[in-house]
Amino acid sequence: MIKLITGIRRCGKAFLLFVLFKKIVIVNGTKKPWRNDEGFVIMGMKYFLLNANSLEF
Repeated sequence: MIKLITGIRRCGKAFLLFVLFKKIVIVNGTKKPWRNDEGFVIMGMKYFLLNANSLEF
């Protein structure tokens, strides 16, 4: 999916990108998703590939 964000100068486009951006780290192994102190979601590669809703954590 591609989202296009347009607007006049200084209307909040960059802020919207930061809100939409998800911080996801995929590691080797089968770890279930968890969120660290900095707000990153960390999950194992197997969980990421086999779970259709893995990006909605």
